[in-house]
Amino acid sequence: MPRNPNQKPSPGYTFFNPSCNPQTDIYYRCKPNTPPGDACPISKPTTPNCFPYSAPMQITRITPVDSQANSVTDYAWKLLPMDSVFNYYRLIDVQWPNSSQPVPPQSTVPLSTGDITPSSASHIVANTTLETYLQTQKSRMDCHQSARIGNPSQQITAELAGRRVRRVLVAPPKATDNPD
Repeated sequence: MPRNPNQKPSPGYTFFNPSCNPQTDIYYRCKPNTPPGDACPISKPTTPNCFPYSAPMQITRITPVDSQANSVTDYAWKLLPMDSVFNYYRLIDVQWPNSSQPVPPQSTVPLSTGDITPSSASHIVANTTLETYLQTQKSRMDCHQSARIGNPSQQITAELAGRRVRRVLVAPPKATDNPD
């Protein structure tokens, strides 16, 4: 990972503790990317075999960040002012469609991935914190294939700062909707 002198160490949140001790980590035993078990009831005494929300987890990246992505991040950081929030952002990788086509209203899922490069079969691109347990199974574009599609009646267009913007209102899934 490139070094960024503008990043200031923070006592804030992290998802990995390099000093984790398996003897004191009674819930996950410091095993990385372990899916949580059943949650403990909130505001009630802990029950056997439940995992409290406060139990620390060890979240790690499975697919290393590409060296080209690290080079782009390093370049971008050198352009940023010292107080920019973007000093804490890092490019992980990029996927793009080779044959992009607009998705018409009322299309059904799964949608096309547009023949993505790099392909999910050869290289998975995943967000470590949002897709912790899917890092070996699906890539970003694979998830987008199953995105819900708004109907024209759910779309609102407006003028904002001299630009036409579109907002899509999507209702919560019905009991009959299949998320897979």
